[in-house]
Amino acid sequence: MQIKKLFSESIKLKDEEKVQFRHYFITENLNRMKSMGVLFIFVLIFYEILLLINFLPNNNIPHYVLLSVLALLIVGQVLIRTISKSKSWKLKQLLTEVTYYTLLVLAIIYTYMMFRNNTPDFALFFVVLFILDMAMLDSPYKTVPKIIGSYVILIILLYTTSKSYFGYSHLFTSMAFIIMCVFSCIASFNNQKVLYIEKTEHKNASERDQLTGLNNRRKIDEVLSMHTKEWQPISILMIDIDFFKKINDTYGHQQGDDVLVQLGQVIKGHLRTSDIAGRWGGEEFVIICNATNSKQARMLAERLRVKISSHDFGNNIRVNVSIGVCEMQDKDTIVQIIGLADKALYYAKENGRNRIDWIDRTTDEVTK
Repeated sequence: MQIKKLFSESIKLKDEEKVQFRHYFITENLNRMKSMGVLFIFVLIFYEILLLINFLPNNNIPHYVLLSVLALLIVGQVLIRTISKSKSWKLKQLLTEVTYYTLLVLAIIYTYMMFRNNTPDFALFFVVLFILDMAMLDSPYKTVPKIIGSYVILIILLYTTSKSYFGYSHLFTSMAFIIMCVFSCIASFNNQKVLYIEKTEHKNASERDQLTGLNNRRKIDEVLSMHTKEWQPISILMIDIDFFKKINDTYGHQQGDDVLVQLGQVIKGHLRTSDIAGRWGGEEFVIICNATNSKQARMLAERLRVKISSHDFGNNIRVNVSIGVCEMQDKDTIVQIIGLADKALYYAKENGRNRIDWIDRTTDEVTK
């Protein structure tokens, strides 16, 4: 059943997951290129040492060839590690594509030269192809044409220029290996997709508040940490339910939990796609408004306040909220931005509730 799943095309991703999955396998490809590059560098160094001490006297590979390949691998490692830090996913993808085609072309040229030199051998081509198709993840719709295309090009070259050394036995043997490569790349890709889905589901579960389904405090901290390290304009909304204790005392904690769940749904249903909402703790909620200044955040806060006030929570329960708003500035820490938003919220609750107050960033005081 598991084997059938690896070859099944029914392993589907949601539209919003496809971009993240593409970023995931680009990152995986770069990581594997780093690992393989380091391995090959050590192998070549070890091989060169064996040559220097005459442990391999029958070697036919010139020293300058080994040293040239070693130098290229080292340069490649520096390039890979530099581009890995880039924010451009197109650049990262371009690097993996160039690496893939470069190695494939070199394998084709090497195999062709082997046949021309009266030593017919597909081994290196098959090894390179198999490693690439197992290590370099991409959609089978893109990888399979590369496998078959490179094989067809090689066969045409060999048949037209080295016919005397290329027989049907080579053709049938190589075709069997190509078929194996096709199935292995499909299985490998789908296996990574399964692992990605399981990993994502586990991560999402660890980042969700179990009661409301919103992001939990851990996730909010993670997002804020990202914004503070790579500063981007955001505003924070800190929301607190007015007189929530009274709801618990009057209707019971089960009804209070239901109010929290419904409030989370109202918040989630009236946010922009770029906004991130979470439960901060108890009856407090936080909203991170991306690319939003204080004025825009206050407009969003007012819409939420009105929507929440007009929502029927059942049993004739009506809920009001107080909201504190603060726009983040460069060099703000998580503690500072949350503290200021909480300061505005505290002022709103102390001065009538069911209202919005915000921080003036020129003074870091509540606007009155």
